[in-house]
Amino acid sequence: MSNLLSFTHRYTPLKRVTELPPPLPYDPIRCNTCGGVLNPNVQIDFMSKIWVCPFCMGRNQFPTHYAENISETNLPAELIPHFSTVEYELQNLPSTGPPAFIFVIDTSLDQEDLDELKDSLQQVVNLVPEESYVGVVSFGTMIQVHELGFSDMSRSYVFRGDKKYSSSR
Repeated sequence: MSNLLSFTHRYTPLKRVTELPPPLPYDPIRCNTCGGVLNPNVQIDFMSKIWVCPFCMGRNQFPTHYAENISETNLPAELIPHFSTVEYELQNLPSTGPPAFIFVIDTSLDQEDLDELKDSLQQVVNLVPEESYVGVVSFGTMIQVHELGFSDMSRSYVFRGDKKYSSSR
């Protein structure tokens, strides 16, 4: 069983993706500054063999094996614009904890849609691995961040939708 890491800039759960390239048998190329991954949105200087990260604007050299072969007409799979998703077969699997799932729920639906959403969420939560971290963010006129996993005392943080908050505590 291979370990896959997916990167995407547009994702719709359960939507079938066509024209998906085969998994790439190497680790992703990462930005030296922020850790962002090489993707079709980077700026490339083919003469200098440098790419600019779209997240932090950090300048990065291509690895030697990329620099020797890359050109405007010879792009690696992760730079081909019509591939919205690329999977990597990780060679150096990072040490990570259990998977985390965050459900973002718009509660400004009518009651019938909310009931259907509730049923769907219950089905999905039953499929989540037991060791996973699960979080819920619900929003309507208020934004609520629910911390799950504490059966004795659940926690919920509520933010008013008409109030401005600063990033300081």
